[in-house]
Parts: sequence; C-alpha cells; structure tokens
Amino acid sequence: MLEEFHIEPLQNRRTLIIGEVGSGKSYLTSMLLREAFSKVCKKDITILDFAPHKKLLNGLVVGGQLDDVIPLGPDCIYYKSKAIRAPRLEGGNKQNVMKLAEHNAQYTTKFIRMFLSSPTPYLFINDLTMHLHSGNIKLLSKAIQKSSTFIANAYSGSTLTQDHGSGISKRERELLEIVISIMDILIDLSP
Repeated sequence: MLEEFHIEPLQNRRTLIIGEVGSGKSYLTSMLLREAFSKVCKKDITILDFAPHKKLLNGLVVGGQLDDVIPLGPDCIYYKSKAIRAPRLEGGNKQNVMKLAEHNAQYTTKFIRMFLSSPTPYLFINDLTMHLHSGNIKLLSKAIQKSSTFIANAYSGSTLTQDHGSGISKRERELLEIVISIMDILIDLSP
C-alpha cells in the first residue's frame, strides 16, 4: 500500500501523514524523502526530525529518527537531537511528562527557527506531534507556509493516550486538527 505514494503529486502541496503507532508513517516519509532526493537538489530540502529514539512498547516500535531508515549524508540540511524524549512513555507522572514535553519544545522550536532563518522549498518533518505537546503552533504554521512543498508525519491514534493527567494528549489532538485544516493532502495510515 505504501508503494502507491510518490513525490510528484505532493510537490507544491502541503501533505500530512497520520496513523497509529507502527502504521508506517516514518517509513512512508523516508520513501518520499528518498524519491525527493532523486528529483531535486538536496540543498532545497530541509528535514526537521522531532522523533525520539526507537522504543519498544507492547511489541511495537515507537519513535525512531529518519536516519534510522534512510541514509542521510552530510550534504543534507538535517536537524535532529538525541536529547528528544518520549514524554508519555518516559514521564511516569504528570510533572515529568510536562517537563519532558517542554524540554522537547526547546529543540523543536530551535529547529523550526533554523528553518525559518534559511527556508528551503521543501520541508519534511518527522513526528510533528512532538512539537504539538508544548510548542508554539503559530511558529509551526509559519514554517509550513514558508515551504512550497511540505511533507510531515504525525501520530494519531489510541495507543499513546496515557499522559498521566498532563493534558499533552488533548493538546496534541486539538492542535493536530488545526494542522490538518491547513493541509492540501491527508494520508491516513490507520487500519
């Protein structure tokens, strides 16, 4: 099913890939990125990787950065951090979940600002939902508007709802609806 998607129909459009944990969001994003690399200059593509490192949850792989899936050489504009964490999985209580979400927002905000300081025609974001937990939606919207081709993936499901009363899951859902409303194309990989 994922092989039916190609970069050409997504060019000069805003595309969001959503789905449950393990649905193939990052894999599809990496496939589209690989195809974009073959069609346009790599310097015209910025990649913002908001995903934490891979974790195992009930036999499913959660998270994972794009360079785990596709080789991204030194000539790529690729922003990621090993410090990004999985708040709902690692937090343990309300205060820690919120602290981790705010910690992540520092990195995601920094990456978005780096893109805005030197925008490229193509913008790819892996795990956009990590920014939605505590980040500024207006800043994200500005980055989406600055790119001519926007492709991102975001978690949308019921597996990761336990947020220990922090409210990040509710905020994530509400802000994801705003992001969806400004997209041209929505690819839903949910079963």
